[in-house]
Amino acid sequence: MIVSLSFGRWLALVGLLTLLLFTTGNPALAQTAKKPAAAAKAKKKKAPVRAEKPKPEPGDDLGEEAEEEAPKPKKQTRAEKAKAEKEKKAKAQKEKAENAKAEKEEKARAEKEAKAEKEKKAKEEKAAAAKGKGKGKGKGKKEAAKPPEQRFVVLPVDGPNGKKLRGYVVSALSKVEGVSDVSEEDSKRENSADAAIALANEQQAAAVVYGTAARKRGQYVLDVQIRSGTDGQVLGEASFKGASVAKLKQRIDNDLSIELADAIAQAKPAPEPEPEPEAEPTDEPEAVAKEEAEEEEPAAEEESAPVKGRPSPLEIWLGFRGFSRDFSYNEDLHQFNGSVQEQSTYGGPGVAGFLSLRWYPLAHFQGGVLSHIGLQGGYERGFLTRAKSPQGRELDVSYQEFMVGLRGRIPIGRHELGVSASFGQHEFTVQDDELLLPDVKYAYLRPAIDGRFRFGKGLAGFTLGYRNVMSAGQIQDDDWYPNSDVAGLDIGLFGGYTPTGSYDLMAGVDMRRYFYTMNSEPGDPRIAGGAVDQYLSFWLGVAWHLAGSDE
Repeated sequence: MIVSLSFGRWLALVGLLTLLLFTTGNPALAQTAKKPAAAAKAKKKKAPVRAEKPKPEPGDDLGEEAEEEAPKPKKQTRAEKAKAEKEKKAKAQKEKAENAKAEKEEKARAEKEAKAEKEKKAKEEKAAAAKGKGKGKGKGKKEAAKPPEQRFVVLPVDGPNGKKLRGYVVSALSKVEGVSDVSEEDSKRENSADAAIALANEQQAAAVVYGTAARKRGQYVLDVQIRSGTDGQVLGEASFKGASVAKLKQRIDNDLSIELADAIAQAKPAPEPEPEPEAEPTDEPEAVAKEEAEEEEPAAEEESAPVKGRPSPLEIWLGFRGFSRDFSYNEDLHQFNGSVQEQSTYGGPGVAGFLSLRWYPLAHFQGGVLSHIGLQGGYERGFLTRAKSPQGRELDVSYQEFMVGLRGRIPIGRHELGVSASFGQHEFTVQDDELLLPDVKYAYLRPAIDGRFRFGKGLAGFTLGYRNVMSAGQIQDDDWYPNSDVAGLDIGLFGGYTPTGSYDLMAGVDMRRYFYTMNSEPGDPRIAGGAVDQYLSFWLGVAWHLAGSDE
């Protein structure tokens, strides 16, 4: 077996034996060779043995251990991820929209402030230019002195709220530089050059101020005009508007001195009067201040609720009338059947009470055209009424009338025109007349116009209506005049006085007239060419209306 080994293998065996002998004879080398093996053995020995957790037995309490173990995160599904991404995107878009809105509001606020500042600056420059007008332009000239002190006289303001508005004008003029005194003239004067000159001479004034107030399209309007006290010429005019009296006052305070600056500057001082004893100081400024203080609270209410221009929604008229009735035939026709028609006149005085109203439903809530369209109605009944026959007999009568319909009004400032269409029934019945006079019961359609005009505390008006009679009652029966035709009209005039803003004391005269064409034919039981049935009356009454927002 030894012989069969090759030379190479013998050589390797010899080398291994040599190394073994060498290491055995040298202890240091032997120790070095042992160290790696020992270290590996020690490392293997020191590695901790992981104790296997005992499996829980049935019935063991695992509550505390289960609480200590952290729950594993739940893996999101694709739908949940898409929903979370959608919510995140929506939140980002919402934040972006809110930021854009805030930027827009901030920009609008800044633009509004800039505009207000620009307008304020323009007003200040205009006022400064007006105050500086007339200053010297040459080089080396000193600044001109302030304009001489001047006195202005303010006349009564025509129109609604005239007293208040004149106080506001006086207050605004008193604050203008160069105006020494502003007085009020209670008597009305003509708006002309001669009248202005005469008043300025009386009051030693530089100018006279006129004012006219009105309500136009839901706004309060004040037109102001200044006339020179020297030659009576118009120095300037301005118009001020406001949605309420308080708003108008604010416009007057802020803009009167600016818009009438040139006119105020052009007013020449009045000639110096002769020295007179000093007059006691008046309390006009205090009176104006007191009046403004009293108006402060209602003015604040007007600002919080601007006037919408609602007219009066309701009117009620109540009164009594004394009347007389006259019924007479005319055109005696002898040629028909040889009959002679009695020429009869039946009349008698009476007293009646009446009640009428006009109601505009939409005027409770709004202004405009529809607030002037409404309903009207009335009822009248007679008492203490008597009729007298041609033979002198006194007869009891029954008298009454009612009417209902539509009415439209057309306001013209403080005045009013009306257009109406109504259905009515007018009855006059004679008791126990033994057919001497037929009863009448007119059923009619009545188109009509009317008007009412106010002048200060007085008023005047008219009514005019046509009565298209559809039936007339017994007089058209076969026993009387079956072929007859009848029509009618009424007309009235009235006047009144307004002691307070909501009441009018009234008086008037009326006429109601019905005219007949009998169309009699041979063989008719009664023959006549025609007849007239007329009622004349004089009445007294009181009218009340529910005030609108523009009163």
